[in-house]
Amino acid sequence: MIALLNAVADTDPRYEDFSVWHYRTDSWWWQHKGAVIRLGRKIEIGLRFALDGLRIQGAWWYPDPG
Repeated sequence: MIALLNAVADTDPRYEDFSVWHYRTDSWWWQHKGAVIRLGRKIEIGLRFALDGLRIQGAWWYPDPG
């Protein structure tokens, strides 16, 4: 997951701010990786990579009223 996100960040510098979740030694967590790429203060792209494929989710947290 870290290598994948580093490759994406090398392609476009907007994707450099990322975090990898569930980076543990348990075998279930090695098979189910999660990460978040922050594009702005309130905009995120979530990634979940598991044995059944890649899931991508977008989020816009608490948008400004304007």
